[in-house]
Amino acid sequence: MKEATIKDIAALAQVSITTVSRVINGNYPVSQDARERVEQAIRKLNYRPNAVARGLRRSRTNLVAMVVPDISNHFFMEAAKGLEGSLQHSGRSLVIASSDSSPEKERQLLDALLERRVDGLVIAAVDHQSDTIRNFLQMGIPVVLIDRPVEGLAVNEVRWNDRETSRRLTEELIENNHRRIGIVNVTLENPNGRARLDGYLDALAQAGIPPREEYISPSGFSDQDARDFVCRVMNLPTPPTALYCANNIMVEGTLHALGQLGLKIWQDVSLIAFGDLICNRYIHPGITCALQDGLEMGEKAGDILCSLLEKGDGAPRRIILDAPLCRFDSVRRL
Repeated sequence: MKEATIKDIAALAQVSITTVSRVINGNYPVSQDARERVEQAIRKLNYRPNAVARGLRRSRTNLVAMVVPDISNHFFMEAAKGLEGSLQHSGRSLVIASSDSSPEKERQLLDALLERRVDGLVIAAVDHQSDTIRNFLQMGIPVVLIDRPVEGLAVNEVRWNDRETSRRLTEELIENNHRRIGIVNVTLENPNGRARLDGYLDALAQAGIPPREEYISPSGFSDQDARDFVCRVMNLPTPPTALYCANNIMVEGTLHALGQLGLKIWQDVSLIAFGDLICNRYIHPGITCALQDGLEMGEKAGDILCSLLEKGDGAPRRIILDAPLCRFDSVRRL
């Protein structure tokens, strides 16, 4: 495909070549309407020589955007706190938006943030299409993925080893002689959900335990999804002796279901989870879990972003954080 030229941009934006040059170089004033049309044309034509990116980045907003699936989720609140703490010494401010786990809403948010020319983006993406995020990269705006990868996109990221951690959690149950283990998983459209299911299946296979389809949740991303599955699976003729919850939201739904069924943790069913559980501050027994430090994840993402903004582009960095196993009294040895 023929590469776009400044002349092509001018034609699409319906402005003069001089106006395009002024927008790119930032050396003369241009009306807001003309500037927006030129920038939209640059993105549409994928015109991205370094000179364009440098020109469009000369006027900094000192705003960094963070987009997460659910801002009410304690884990993402902690990540935002860590990111903001990392940014505060750089003089930059943080803008936070929630996609409500909707790919369409996420795309709309990213388009709006791109129009406002934020200096950087930190995102826990729900959209599996990477085109919208690529627009940021093409405009010279650094991006850091957190919590989950985006397939086909080589970019900076901070996340966990989901499959290995999930395997370790399932092994903890197996080592306590559990053989009937259910998994309350998140949606398989989420790469974390796929990886955590794979880790669970790895542990079963290594122990020679055939997986039972009825013990594997059909996937969801709400506490109601978890509640419905747990109510169903614990009413089976041979219910699981242990449940593995794949994130903190699944734990909330599971606890509601167990309360509804009159079942007690440890005594009636063992429980283990992936994630930093705020409920462990208030319940007994506490739930054994793989601790995800959201604060650390946000801080690491901020460090990467500040380095990119101050020093320019470099090879994409991938930071895989450890999720140590924190044992409480929710796993009964059979």
